[in-house]
Amino acid sequence: EEYQSLVYALSFRILSDAEDARDATQETFLKIYRHFARFRGEASLKTWICRIAINQARSTERWWRRRNRSKTDSLDAPLGLNGDDDRLLSDYLESDSISPENEALSRERGRRIEQGLRDLKKDFRIAVILRDIEGLSYEEISYVTEVSVGTVKSRIARGREMLREIVQAGERSLAQV
Repeated sequence: EEYQSLVYALSFRILSDAEDARDATQETFLKIYRHFARFRGEASLKTWICRIAINQARSTERWWRRRNRSKTDSLDAPLGLNGDDDRLLSDYLESDSISPENEALSRERGRRIEQGLRDLKKDFRIAVILRDIEGLSYEEISYVTEVSVGTVKSRIARGREMLREIVQAGERSLAQV
């Protein structure tokens, strides 16, 4: 239960589909249960679980890609983060301001960030999510992704920069409207 929301959030951000993320989360915990004896304690339990979750999400993605799944999303569809299918992104964003205008701007920026995360290449997206959203250390991310700490730092820096460019481009296009 302690890691359920973490596993779901990782799966959702990798797969961008609530149902697929739920399936991947369930499969992740089945694998953890079946293979718990293989946990050697070389890293924390959290990073071991993250590695399994990311590998499962990637496997799910490959499975769908081999089947040429065409995906369409309704603009009115709920976001479905952390298993809540009826909430919008704005429900997850905190705002210090009560102004409807500021609230709308904040909601739009959040949508651009979520879309920007989906537009990043997988390796950069995973690194940014693990560091900036899940709060893992560089060493933990290195273990989870099976790359060197230097590569992790590079992916985070490049991922953040690409995300910043995507969000700023969206803001510029909004300003022109």
